[in-house]
Amino acid sequence: IEELKRLAMIDQRLSNIEDTNRHIYREMQQANKTLTGINNTLTNIESQVEDINKNTAMIAVSQQQAAASLNWIEWNSYR
Repeated sequence: IEELKRLAMIDQRLSNIEDTNRHIYREMQQANKTLTGINNTLTNIESQVEDINKNTAMIAVSQQQAAASLNWIEWNSYR
């Protein structure tokens, strides 16, 4: 009888471990989904930052061209 009681206790503990493992597995799946979402968001942000950098460079070139044109107009107006 004592052996059966010990076996029943072991079975209960194994069942608890199995339940805990299932819970951990579900939590890990959720964490993976969350991390995938974060990764996708960061990828989108990186793409937007690249676009901003390209636009900033284009604006800088346009400003340089505008300044050169203004200098040319000023130079020609004083001739």
